[in-house]
Amino acid sequence: MERKLNLRHLLLFCGLFISASAVHAQNKANELPETGFYVLVNNKDSMRVTIVQFYNDEKQLIYEEKVQGRKLKLNNKKVRESLNSCLNKALLAWNYKKEVLLDKKWVAATVH
Repeated sequence: MERKLNLRHLLLFCGLFISASAVHAQNKANELPETGFYVLVNNKDSMRVTIVQFYNDEKQLIYEEKVQGRKLKLNNKKVRESLNSCLNKALLAWNYKKEVLLDKKWVAATVH
């Protein structure tokens, strides 16, 4: 009887672990932008400068900004949210004007 009880606990624990892992994976997938993408360029000589480049789905550069005084890290959730917001803004501007925008300070204004 005691062995069956331990087996039930083990199965319950495994089920909970698997379901928690699936929820975590879904949250990570939701952080990706729906359209377009961005690239962060960090120069190892100047560690406190990051160039952020935004592209549309056709891999055309649509916006570029140089962020001074700070190295952006993609493992920071707030940085990813800010970059996704700026990407959406850049896509809207691109669809309206069809020209590359430079250094409008959108990233610098939203990343804290």
